[in-house]
Amino acid sequence: MNAAVIEDTLFGTLKAKRELLVACWTTKIRGAVSAPLTNAELLDRIPAFVDEVIAALHPSAAALPSTSVHAGEHGAQRLRLHFDVREVVREYGLLHECILELATDSGAAISLEEQQVISKWINTGIADALAQYVKRRDAELERQTSEHLGFIAHELRNPLSAARATAHRLRDEPSLRGSTSVALLERSLRRASDMIDNALSHEFTVIEVAGLDRPGLLYELTNALSDLNLDITSAHITTFGERAVDVFYVTDLTDKKIANPARQKAIRERLLEVLGSDWMADAR
Repeated sequence: MNAAVIEDTLFGTLKAKRELLVACWTTKIRGAVSAPLTNAELLDRIPAFVDEVIAALHPSAAALPSTSVHAGEHGAQRLRLHFDVREVVREYGLLHECILELATDSGAAISLEEQQVISKWINTGIADALAQYVKRRDAELERQTSEHLGFIAHELRNPLSAARATAHRLRDEPSLRGSTSVALLERSLRRASDMIDNALSHEFTVIEVAGLDRPGLLYELTNALSDLNLDITSAHITTFGERAVDVFYVTDLTDKKIANPARQKAIRERLLEVLGSDWMADAR
């Protein structure tokens, strides 16, 4: 197809008036969003997406690709700028409007095939932008939930550890040995501890150690956990006289809970090597 014929197509019109098309979209979207954005923030990947649409309208263009890298990255950027989902969808609707308006003003007829190409690209852009938007949003929500759970665990763990240590000392009192009340108290406190751990079980591995405190203990523990390729998300350190009860919420290096029993056993054994046989170590 010669150059003169191409110029008369929708492809030729949009290619020649690309800057007008982008300017049309910029005007419309700036009136549709309330956030004060710079031109660079507002435009982001839209000009590159416009180029993809124009290229797809070329009379000899190959089959349409199934995804748009630019639209996906644009969706992620819109999340960072706190756009809501409707605003992201609206952006592509406004681009469609600008394409039709520019074609009309230029007297360029749009064939059925060209309409299909435009619709497919707009729909692809919306789908790819929303896919990345939702993926990044869900990951951020998951991160915030993990942080919130860690905070709750921290707030509950310290008084709970104090209560458990006190119950343990009561059990050793000669006058209370064999007391059903102390046994009930210990079971109740253990159940409360397990409830906290269960609430976090889908996020973290819970490591709990207890025994006689000594200088440099925390340093030894954190070094041991690091040597085991564990990331400490939260740590709760409690001491009662000579005794220490330390709880760590950890993940592996891919931010996953350690679910393999053999790996959990190896963690317990390594910690007991560091702590000594008079300590208790548990990983779950």
